[in-house]
Amino acid sequence: MVPSHREPRWDPSIVDEARARGIVVATPSAEDVARGFPESPAHDFGKFIERVPGAVLRPDSQEQLDVCVALLAGHGVPFKVRGAGHCSGGQTLIADGAVLDLRDLCWVVEDRPDEDALVVEAAATWLEVCEYLREAGRSPSNLTMNWRTTVAGSLMTGGFGDASHHEGPQINMVRGLELLTLDGTRHQVGPGDPLFDYTLAGRGQLGVVTQVTLATVPRVWSIVARSYTWQSIEDYLHDLPILTRELRCDVVRTRISWTRGRVLGAAGYNSADLSAAPPDYGFRGRAGEAQVIDLFAAGGEGPNDHWLPACPALELILPYAPEDPAGSAALLEELRRQVVDAGLATYTPIGSAIMSLPPASVAPHAPLAPLLSGPSHVVVLRPEVPVAKVPALLPALEAIGRWCYAQGGKHYLVGIEPPGLLDLERQFGPALAPFRRLKAQWDPNGLLNPGLLD
Repeated sequence: MVPSHREPRWDPSIVDEARARGIVVATPSAEDVARGFPESPAHDFGKFIERVPGAVLRPDSQEQLDVCVALLAGHGVPFKVRGAGHCSGGQTLIADGAVLDLRDLCWVVEDRPDEDALVVEAAATWLEVCEYLREAGRSPSNLTMNWRTTVAGSLMTGGFGDASHHEGPQINMVRGLELLTLDGTRHQVGPGDPLFDYTLAGRGQLGVVTQVTLATVPRVWSIVARSYTWQSIEDYLHDLPILTRELRCDVVRTRISWTRGRVLGAAGYNSADLSAAPPDYGFRGRAGEAQVIDLFAAGGEGPNDHWLPACPALELILPYAPEDPAGSAALLEELRRQVVDAGLATYTPIGSAIMSLPPASVAPHAPLAPLLSGPSHVVVLRPEVPVAKVPALLPALEAIGRWCYAQGGKHYLVGIEPPGLLDLERQFGPALAPFRRLKAQWDPNGLLNPGLLD
């Protein structure tokens, strides 16, 4: 049992104790830190924050994971749980604490094809999940865009995927969780259990997710699609309901060019039949030729040059009124003005991804999901910046973050979190109070992933 009201502290004795129990433990050297993302435990995808942990514990089995959590909790050591580290605000980084590196806990636990479900360990990447399911002609029901992230990493922030314009966040496809709390108990939880409902999108505050049961669907691993070019944001918003509501496209991916105000994208269906492509007429946007895309080849591509610079990301959830494309376009044009005036457009060479999300009445979601009650947009502002220039750009990003809240929006909690920017009351609303009660019950000393509720 976790001692009550112990002041969190770094205790170097856990290094020898963990090693004595057969755990691989690293105490980061200067060379380890200098390796940078993704090898360094002191850096995340943002690549502009450095926090050096006292130790990195890397269990290679669920039994070793139990030992690690018992040691950290018993010694009152704060720790971050890390998989791929694909955040930009230091969410998986800690100084004078420990990192619990779960990368080796990535196995398929059980396939349940008759139930359209797959059970995987938490640190399995979406690429590993897809490699397994492709052989059976199946897929996760809502597949993320970045297959190099881990399953639990996505679900602890909500996750968005290729079906989110119909189904909402990825957490909606979770059938069950196994959660290891700091008292050493493994909980098998599902919808309606507070530990399930408030773990999803809860950034690992209540326990360590060990296994996830995902919904799967039959899938052809190719997409027949057309590209579209819209000369204005308003034209794009005029056509968006046609693609998402009328044509019910399986995949709709679009990006805003901040400098020119154009929107480029593609839409299509899970099919290998060119005749099944969306039409090339009836839109304000210009349609390209139909083409068949190998989904696995595209999604399985490795890191590229866009991963190299620092990335002080800011991912926004903004209100969207499909019945008022002009009004919704005005809001995005105001965002565009801020991005351009701040000089941020220079650092978004491929533009910023934008995705529409349905209202809660269409796609109900867990209480902590970073969504609005009505239709919304996710706007992914990920500037690619030389590290030395990040401090000069942070004030503009913070101002845009505050502007988002003023519009009734929210943040997707993987980006920058400077002091005073994250408004928990606006972010979580009435779910904040029960979330805090659960935190006080299951982690009274604030050891798990400190930072969100501090």
